[in-house]
Amino acid sequence: MLAVGHSHFVRPYLDTCTLSLDYGAQQATIYLSRLNWQKEQKLVVIGDKGAAVFDDTKPWDQKATFYKNYAEPQGKGFTLHKDFEGEGEPLKPEEPLRLELEHFLESILHHRQPLTAGRDAIKVIQLLVAADESLKKQSWVSIAEFL
Repeated sequence: MLAVGHSHFVRPYLDTCTLSLDYGAQQATIYLSRLNWQKEQKLVVIGDKGAAVFDDTKPWDQKATFYKNYAEPQGKGFTLHKDFEGEGEPLKPEEPLRLELEHFLESILHHRQPLTAGRDAIKVIQLLVAADESLKKQSWVSIAEFL
């Protein structure tokens, strides 16, 4: 993991941060900023058949869209297929936090393991500690050291 952060206004508090995670076969980049004056809450997952985009600022019937953007190998190069329209996946208007709390209460009432348990929270905290360590060292750190 590599974490790079910048303090633009009030030091030592970071205003922007980029996290690069490398799990070998999968990589992820997370960009966070509190400087953007526009509300943007977007998750983009890119795979070999396209990109799934969840944009929490859009209306419920437009929040989830799949774009068939992909690269097709051709000889020594590739052809890039671009889908600018995308195919929407309408979502039911529900409050995620409310659903999560209801699930947690049901798990307690029926003595069932919740979908995300305490060990998942510990993994998130360990990743945050790794990110903090990377920021301090200003270099890559192994996620395995913290998990």
